[in-house]
Amino acid sequence: MDSTIVAGMIGAGSVLLSWGVSSLATFCSNRRRNKRIRSMLYLEMQLNLNLLNSYMEFVDENSKSVASGIVMHKYMPQVWRHRVWESLTESIPLALNPTEIRDTFLFHQRFDELDLLRANGKDLPSEQIPLWAGKYVEQIQRIQKESLPFSVKDSSKEMKAISGRAS
Repeated sequence: MDSTIVAGMIGAGSVLLSWGVSSLATFCSNRRRNKRIRSMLYLEMQLNLNLLNSYMEFVDENSKSVASGIVMHKYMPQVWRHRVWESLTESIPLALNPTEIRDTFLFHQRFDELDLLRANGKDLPSEQIPLWAGKYVEQIQRIQKESLPFSVKDSSKEMKAISGRAS
């Protein structure tokens, strides 16, 4: 065999090998990025649920049945976190499938609806608070019944600790 042909075959083989290694590295990098995006979104949603659950526990511990609306009204939680969801808008389609994107959007929208109820209830007269509290509790229970739009498989201590706080 001519040395030119051998050199050409070696060159083609090294190009193919280089392409394969590069493709594998890109695939692994994209996979790690997607896992990080999913983890960040999951953590934000879990933190919102933890805050909501803590709020409801506080209301339950500090109110009688008649006064629960007043306690609920007086100690409304802070605005929910959507920072990760909003800041990763361009990357989300790379990490989530269309169903997960829709469900995650709806999850955040339910918290926005809760914030709207919260804002509408700030300056209510005391006789309207029980009606408002009923609607507020209904929205909270709706959120609590639903599961998170997706799960994250991660054995890290931080993920386990955050997930464990919600249960």
